[in-house]
Amino acid sequence: MTDPYSYPAAPLIPQTASNPIQRFFARIRDILLSPYLTFQKVSAGDEEIYHTLAFALIVHWIGSVFSYLWAGVYNLTASRMAEGPMEEVRSRFQIMVQGEPQEWMQAIPTIQSWASGIGPVMLDPFFALFKILFLSILIYVSARILVPLKRTDEGTTFANPVTFKSAVMIVSLTSAAMILRVVPIFGPAIQPIYSVVLAIIGVSAVYSVSFLRSAVVVVFPAIFVFTMALFSLILLFGTIVLALVSIFF
Repeated sequence: MTDPYSYPAAPLIPQTASNPIQRFFARIRDILLSPYLTFQKVSAGDEEIYHTLAFALIVHWIGSVFSYLWAGVYNLTASRMAEGPMEEVRSRFQIMVQGEPQEWMQAIPTIQSWASGIGPVMLDPFFALFKILFLSILIYVSARILVPLKRTDEGTTFANPVTFKSAVMIVSLTSAAMILRVVPIFGPAIQPIYSVVLAIIGVSAVYSVSFLRSAVVVVFPAIFVFTMALFSLILLFGTIVLALVSIFF
């Protein structure tokens, strides 16, 4: 008798496809539409971790490129709408610095363009790799604490199913949500939320835990980072206040 709750054994990602571009977009489709099965399949396979990382870096870069393009469209539209008021402000500022604009003023648009778009897009693979490894460390530590031990096949000992490789795999596959940034306006708003959803599903599928425990594993690092950042700001503010007090009193 067939188990009605069993998952289909057919692979989601077409392994026989010879076209790497086809396989790439097939994996994105499977992660977005059938995340639980896809995470289970990849974790049970013998795929090298650098393949998963390469997939994550490419899809992350595609999302960043489209984010830059849409931001350019938005900025161009906004600048045209505010062209009159901004021209008046610019002329007043030039009067303040006396005469013609200085060389540093002429370089401001180039610097702004680099800092707001072209630069981050070119450096995105490096930033993405750092982010993936950093988040993988947080997920790994959180999962080692919160994921229960699993009984081995012999049934006599327990083993921890959490490995750093599996954490990197989970974070890397959640990068598939970056493809949503191709969609203007709604894509960038939905992508961070769906990335968290994919991470929760991934932890649940790979480590065989409930969605509630998986959500705690994913959210716990965010709470920890937020707490540490808040503590650092409070410490910095207190240091500045003490310095001012020692100077003026």
